Amino acid sequence: MDKQKEIWSFESMKAYNDSKLDELNIRIEQARLSMEKRLDSMNEFREALREQSAKSPTRAEVAVKFESIDKSLDELNTYKAIAESKAATWLVWVGLFFTGASFFFSIIGLILSLYATFWLR
Repeated sequence: MDKQKEIWSFESMKAYNDSKLDELNIRIEQARLSMEKRLDSMNEFREALREQSAKSPTRAEVAVKFESIDKSLDELNTYKAIAESKAATWLVWVGLFFTGASFFFSIIGLILSLYATFWLR
């Protein structure tokens, strides 16, 4: 025991403890700096998210925009239906014209054939 007492005298224990405390303080400082760096990067990320959310439109704005797009689409569909019905109406008139013309020429042909049969004999 005397030998151990000589090895671990008060001054040597104080020096040993001081060196260990210095090591711990260095490690604590390194951990603190690492934590600060991590928190800084987290704050930058949060700030980027805040900026992004400030620039993005709200649900109400998007809903209003989609309503206006839907209204425009409905108007376009209405104009398309009107144009298609006009085209269909035009085709009906063309068909009626050719039907009337063919009916007219068939009546003329009938009259001429009757004339040739009964009056030219």
